[in-house]
Amino acid sequence: MKKIPKSFGGSGIFDVPLCKICWFMKDVDAYVPDNVFRYELPSEIGRIETPLRVLNLSPQREMTVNAVWDTGATYSSVAPWVAQRLELPAEGMAVSIGVGGPVGGSTSICFAFPGNKRYAALVEASWLPDVKGVPDFIIGLDIILMGELVLRSHGGKAEMQFTFDTSRFIDFEGDDSETTMRKMAAFHEQLRRTWAKFSKK
Repeated sequence: MKKIPKSFGGSGIFDVPLCKICWFMKDVDAYVPDNVFRYELPSEIGRIETPLRVLNLSPQREMTVNAVWDTGATYSSVAPWVAQRLELPAEGMAVSIGVGGPVGGSTSICFAFPGNKRYAALVEASWLPDVKGVPDFIIGLDIILMGELVLRSHGGKAEMQFTFDTSRFIDFEGDDSETTMRKMAAFHEQLRRTWAKFSKK
């Protein structure tokens, strides 16, 4: 029997009320697959912004932050204060991201969706400039392309749904140790290719 890390079970630094998560189904008992994240978007915000769980599994650290889904960003990014709070060191090389200025490095970070204790994945997130007003986390195409992102209007409200490919996520309930190691190796190989592209620029 595998043990689920305590940090992945919901004892994070911050907590997001489950009422903020919108299942947008009339029947509250309707089945929602484990690989589906649904969220009702505030009408007053002109961007896709949802909570996101970010984790460091060793040492065990967890936070729930506000994440902006940006289909124009090739790679995901994290605010320096978030990485520091999780005790994730900056590594890699500095890259430039638009008008935001240079990024001080990157860090490997584990992420999961609120309310989901089963699946998590790993990405290499560049550090955002340490200036006022930057998002806690930017979800780029490296995460978005792990699944299918859908926006729709329901009952006069805007809602988003992200259905992710479970084969690209670690399954803390279903994966044996060999499968977990294989997926981790695949994550790191993808990260290696990602930063190899940056090094050529």
